[in-house]
Amino acid sequence: MSGSMHGGGARYVLVKKPEAEARQLEFRYFGPSDAPPGNLILYVDIRERRISSRRIEHFDADAVIQETDEGTPQLYEKIWPGLPPAGHEDEHLIRLGRAMANNHASGWHRPDWSNLPAAYTYFGQFIAHDISHLDWVKKGEDSFDAVTPALDLSSLFGHPDRPLRSGKSLVGETSTGSRRDLARFPCGRPDVADTRNDANLGLSQIHVLIALFHEALINRFGLSDADARLETKRHLQYVVLNDYLPRIVGRELVEEILRHGRALFNPPVFFTPVEFSAAAFQFGHAMIRHSYAPWKADGLPASPTNLMQITYVGGDLESNASEERAIPGDWLMPWDHMLPQDVGNGATIHAAVVTSRMAAELGEVDPMFVQFPLGMNINTPEAPKLLKVNLAAQTLLRCKVLEIADAQVIATVAQVTLSASTVPRIPIPTLTPDELIAALDLSSGGLRNLLEVEFPHFLTGTPLWLYTLLEARHHNATGHLGPLAGRIIAETLHAAIASDPDSILVNCLNLETVWPKRVSQGRDFDLWAMWSIAMSEQATRGDRQDELDHRLHAL
Repeated sequence: MSGSMHGGGARYVLVKKPEAEARQLEFRYFGPSDAPPGNLILYVDIRERRISSRRIEHFDADAVIQETDEGTPQLYEKIWPGLPPAGHEDEHLIRLGRAMANNHASGWHRPDWSNLPAAYTYFGQFIAHDISHLDWVKKGEDSFDAVTPALDLSSLFGHPDRPLRSGKSLVGETSTGSRRDLARFPCGRPDVADTRNDANLGLSQIHVLIALFHEALINRFGLSDADARLETKRHLQYVVLNDYLPRIVGRELVEEILRHGRALFNPPVFFTPVEFSAAAFQFGHAMIRHSYAPWKADGLPASPTNLMQITYVGGDLESNASEERAIPGDWLMPWDHMLPQDVGNGATIHAAVVTSRMAAELGEVDPMFVQFPLGMNINTPEAPKLLKVNLAAQTLLRCKVLEIADAQVIATVAQVTLSASTVPRIPIPTLTPDELIAALDLSSGGLRNLLEVEFPHFLTGTPLWLYTLLEARHHNATGHLGPLAGRIIAETLHAAIASDPDSILVNCLNLETVWPKRVSQGRDFDLWAMWSIAMSEQATRGDRQDELDHRLHAL
């Protein structure tokens, strides 16, 4: 049982043109002749220390991206490429962002937690990285090759022509010798396909969890490395469709899409849409707690800053017995608190409720932790050494740079499409200005004053990310995101899975039999079950082998 690890078979080549005075990147498509169409618009983020976003028109012909570094491009598309971009002033967006990180009432410590276990915050970040990951492989003196993205674990396993660490462990040891860290080079730099997965400790621990699940399929079930990679990918896809998405967008929407297909996003070739990556899916910023307690074995908490610092970039790695840098052994993810296990000492730590309020520490983030700091040049000698960036303001500015339309425009167009559907679809009503203001009911006066008095135009033309947060608050009784953001996210992730030719969707696998539902303690297969298989040594190999044999036979 084997197959390609990546999506769709559509391939792209990146060609440098050194003869040009300015650095240029030329993209040529050489996939199926009927795709992509000539009007496909892609957006490019160049992974360097400053933002560089360009549109690629007519992607089936040569296209040039000017003024780029030799860094790695990340390619994105749009669900609604023809809509007019929002034209908000940078200063207005920056002020909104500042208010969002400083809008706590005096003495208020945000006690409202969601029903979502906190590990899912970082699981979502892992998913976002995987579906946007492009591993560029040099093919010649001036050319590089990449495969179109999908939810296919390329961020863990690497390029299909260059499997990462084939035959070697995908995990590394902590400073105390526990095999619970990313694989790293001796200096501490992560030896992983997508180094973004070392952006914070919560995210890197999700990466390690999935890598250990892959090892469990080899060591306990006797699979080959190739088959274990395929099965790990399919199990992850199952978790996304049957555990993660129902928790954040609601099971009704997921079942509608599984039954009737996607209504808004049916690209000929999948690339992550900017409406998802830069706006709707950034709801995760609001779910970050100001503190995760208990985190360490001694009961001490971890702050967002702690989680960012215990990384290679953050510099708080420790030396092990071989003087190699790794995460400290007492800073492992407290899985018995971060997942809904109903076991362990103490209650589950839940993510924060999605509102327009950010954890205070996110108002002052070191720019080294922000992929493309906007509104500043951190490369100049005169740049302040202690310069901080506001994550909310950065997110709002990125929506503008990537020319995303205001939420009300998107919601109106989306509802027109849904209304024309021949099958039942969950509607997307547009929130009124009064409803948006009411969604600020627990905020202090700062953000409310900006929206009601200084910048009332934001109530009729709201940046998609801010609208996502307010829509979630408006629909708080459901515990899920609102209908616009929820559909953008659900259809994007469904498309990302369908883009993988080996996926459980493309192969019409019965989602009820991909893994026996009674894996452990009567649970369906979910993130907790993946953790228990990766970490637990209590079950016998024989019992697990019987389960695996049954599942492989069903496939």
